[in-house]
Amino acid sequence: MPDQTIDTGRVTEICDVLKKIFQEHSQGVKSNKDYFKDKGLNYDLAEMLIDYLAETGFIPVWKNGDNVPWLLRRQLFQFFEKILSRYGKFSELIAIFGFIDKHKSDFIKIAKTSGYGNNNLLSRVLRTDDDLRETFNKSMMAEIFERRYMHVIDSMFAKKSEFVESSGYPLMSPCLKYGEEFEYYLNSLSDTKSEARHKALYPLEERLEQQGFKYLGLNKHNQRRYTLNNDFEIISFLDTMECLEINCKPYHLDDKHVHECFKKVINAIDFLRNNRVISYSSGHKHVDVLSATGGDPAIIMAIECELQNNPYLLRFFGNDKRIVSDREAQWHKTFGDFEKLKGSAIVRMNQMIAHYNTKLMDGDYCISNLQGVTNEEKMENLKQFTGFYSRFVHMTDFQHMTGKWKFWPCDQFDALSGVAEKYMAISLLHINGTAGIDALPTMEFRFFRCPKTAEEVQLVNEFLQAWFQFVHQCRRDNVPLEPVPADIKASRDYSPEEVRSCSLAYLEKIGLDWRRYLVFLGEA
Repeated sequence: MPDQTIDTGRVTEICDVLKKIFQEHSQGVKSNKDYFKDKGLNYDLAEMLIDYLAETGFIPVWKNGDNVPWLLRRQLFQFFEKILSRYGKFSELIAIFGFIDKHKSDFIKIAKTSGYGNNNLLSRVLRTDDDLRETFNKSMMAEIFERRYMHVIDSMFAKKSEFVESSGYPLMSPCLKYGEEFEYYLNSLSDTKSEARHKALYPLEERLEQQGFKYLGLNKHNQRRYTLNNDFEIISFLDTMECLEINCKPYHLDDKHVHECFKKVINAIDFLRNNRVISYSSGHKHVDVLSATGGDPAIIMAIECELQNNPYLLRFFGNDKRIVSDREAQWHKTFGDFEKLKGSAIVRMNQMIAHYNTKLMDGDYCISNLQGVTNEEKMENLKQFTGFYSRFVHMTDFQHMTGKWKFWPCDQFDALSGVAEKYMAISLLHINGTAGIDALPTMEFRFFRCPKTAEEVQLVNEFLQAWFQFVHQCRRDNVPLEPVPADIKASRDYSPEEVRSCSLAYLEKIGLDWRRYLVFLGEA
């Protein structure tokens, strides 16, 4: 290897710059006492990098007697990490600061009125100003998307000349692994946590034990664990002071005791419901992403494409009346339910679809074969795709900035900092994890209602199994993806007749007996 040693003169030059930076940082601390009173004294490598870039001429210096520009620059890298995470490039950091410098007066003006708070100051500015946020999204984020999306799609294909004859798309039938989130509203929101436990958790435990469950104690998150026949486990806990939640360990469709377990769980829940302690909230379904996709990111894109083109499925499987009357789809949106970001989301997805279809029809390329690829390598591919897709198509960071909470006892800025980023019909954020979302190898399907019976749990599982099987077959058959219409309707805008006829036709299309699903329409 060539000599990588930095010469003495360069080391001295860097040390002189850093010494100057440390002196200016000390002066900044003294002039920003209100900020550091809450934040404490610290100076991390990210802030040092920004200061170094300013001192060496890569980004504007922004020096004047006002402390707001100093704070905006100080928090630039933190903002960059939030927007682009580990996928950001050095040139994009410089470009983002160029945008902020171009709109410097707007950033400073808004920052002065927003206060320091607990969140990144640049994020707070974009949350506060719709026009500035939209300009940032349509210029900076769109520019980065344009440079990257073709490479993301290209990675799903390979040159035919590099393949041996036997390396076609594997003839696999996905065997999905499921997880559950049964969520129920507590009907009395004025209770203390202790009162809520006595009204909901302890009676639930008593009913479960009467039906053969054994209490196993608390897990590391202080959640209550139960088992049935020592081979199936559930946990129950209070999710904030508004909800009782029940989760279960991952399972397959034909696992022993699963159906019996859910019958007994829902029987215990019905006791609390009938006594008006709780009411239905939602039934989020987790699906292990490797079991569903075989490691192929194109399957995730195809499922997304199917849902975005058929948003009436939210009404069919979800809380239909609440979606129409209470705009409940804000918690599990499709692009049609977006308010300010719909156009950008559809344009970007359709660009990806168009390039995918072009590669699909190109005689020189074929679908990448994943045989022999380790699960770790497959997960890394899935993380790369979902990180890009969530950030640029779901635009989760901008959902985070524009999200509105129905009930939240905080000031407007802190309320808007909640995890509104995950409120998509299919959330992919667990695959990489975020500051507020646990990293899990699952896709989260958020649009299902809370199941009323164990049979509904089974029907949803069979729907998901058939759905993934359908898109796998389309992938094998080189079926092009369907672009999302620019005027796609919001889920709440479909008539009851449209929801019924379109949903039943769709179930038949993917190979299911629609008659068994009439229960979701209240007809069985």
